[in-house]
Amino acid sequence: MKTLNYIKIMFASLLMIIFAGCQEENNPAPIQDTNLTDIMSTLENFDEELTYNIYESRENSNSRNWRRGLTIAAQVIKRPTFFTLSVALKDAGLFQTVVKNKLTVLAPTDDAFFALGITPENVGSIPNLREILLYHVLEGKVRARDLEEGYVTSLNGASIRVSLENGVFFNESEVIRADKRALNGIVHVIDQVLLPTSLLDLVNGNENFSILKTAIETAGLESALSNPAAGLTVFAPTNDAFVSLLEELNLTAAQLLANPDLTTILLYHVFNGEVFSTDLSNGLNVDMLAGGSITFDLTGAPSIIDGAGRTIPLNTGLLDIRATNGVVHVIDRVLLP
Repeated sequence: MKTLNYIKIMFASLLMIIFAGCQEENNPAPIQDTNLTDIMSTLENFDEELTYNIYESRENSNSRNWRRGLTIAAQVIKRPTFFTLSVALKDAGLFQTVVKNKLTVLAPTDDAFFALGITPENVGSIPNLREILLYHVLEGKVRARDLEEGYVTSLNGASIRVSLENGVFFNESEVIRADKRALNGIVHVIDQVLLPTSLLDLVNGNENFSILKTAIETAGLESALSNPAAGLTVFAPTNDAFVSLLEELNLTAAQLLANPDLTTILLYHVFNGEVFSTDLSNGLNVDMLAGGSITFDLTGAPSIIDGAGRTIPLNTGLLDIRATNGVVHVIDRVLLP
């Protein structure tokens, strides 16, 4: 009997071993790409030739979106180098950051730095170098296919606009090589250095705010929104929001811009201090720069009750857009005091 039990145990063990072997064959361990290196080494040993698009002159456009919709005048094929970026990361004390963490780096080429007069020899003297470099870094691995129109948040906390029209753009910088894999992340090669944007830059750089941009210029509020120490919260109406307002008030755009209350209306969209969506609570009352206040209603879809008693929905997909001097929340209707 003992012998029979022993045989049964051995047979069962053999079956388990065979089954485990079959499982391993059906689910092989992922193959590791032994050729991958960390992000710094990937930049320093970049060995691909890339195609650079040459666009028409900026002189034909008064918009910061001068490349959007333009045709490509010429193309140049060359192998980019990243000496300036590598030196900058080391000088700013970010070497270990980009070697040890899982990150996505938006990597300007040497040509992009040279266009600003920046070389490996002088890059270390740039004010706020660390913050500028962190503006080129996203947390985690972000592939091009994962991007959506809108904004992403950089490691310095400021937002970067993503455009997918006629290519992939971060602010106005075009991705000329997407998804270059590294051992600890992703590199997207870009053709311009990204500079952290002010509240005014955020408005001027988005074609959906072109009417707001004109209104700000007409009211002479540019300096208030470009002040580095502003620390403001701006509820930014889109072009569609202004079109709806014109229909609601039976006005033309020219009449609105000539309205003596234009400055008051615009300042009614600005709060002194930075308020993020996580700071909001139902019934919260906030005093605006123009005087008067707005009240947040969070009982259903998040919305604002303005001074005229109108309910203005918050665009929940476009909240907490960080600038260097404040935060922007996009709204789809204009607030009225």
